[in-house]
Amino acid sequence: MYYEQIDPNLRVLVGKTEKVIWYGKPDKKCFVLEGIFNPLLPFALIWGIIDFGFI
Repeated sequence: MYYEQIDPNLRVLVGKTEKVIWYGKPDKKCFVLEGIFNPLLPFALIWGIIDFGFI
C-alpha cells in the first residue's frame, strides 16, 4: 500500500519510508480465542476463587 492511500489519521503514525504490510480489520475469532486461551487465564481464575472465598 502506498503512503498516500493510508487514512490521514494513521498517516501521522507511519513514516514515509515505512512499508505497510497489512491493512484491514482483525479477525474477531482470533481475539475471542486469544482471550479464552490466554496463558494467564488459569491464574486469574484461581485468584478470583480465592478472592471470593475470603469475602
